[in-house]
Amino acid sequence: MAFEFYRCPDCKRLIDDIDFWMATELRNFVLYSEIIILKGKLKPELYKHVLLLMFTTRLLISLETFHKYNLKDSDLLKQFVND
Repeated sequence: MAFEFYRCPDCKRLIDDIDFWMATELRNFVLYSEIIILKGKLKPELYKHVLLLMFTTRLLISLETFHKYNLKDSDLLKQFVND
């Protein structure tokens, strides 16, 4: 992960400490890191599930895509929760 994404240089946290992550750390992981870090470490169906979370989160954080794909994103989030 690029240095700029960390809250501060001495606050790098291991994935084992995810319960203690700050919201910004979790957001950065979901949006930028998980696709790289988790690839090959999860079963393909679980990795696909994680990608669904990343994709829906990216749609929600942009006003343009939020308004354009709101209904589709809602369905995708329901799929994420139900799977």
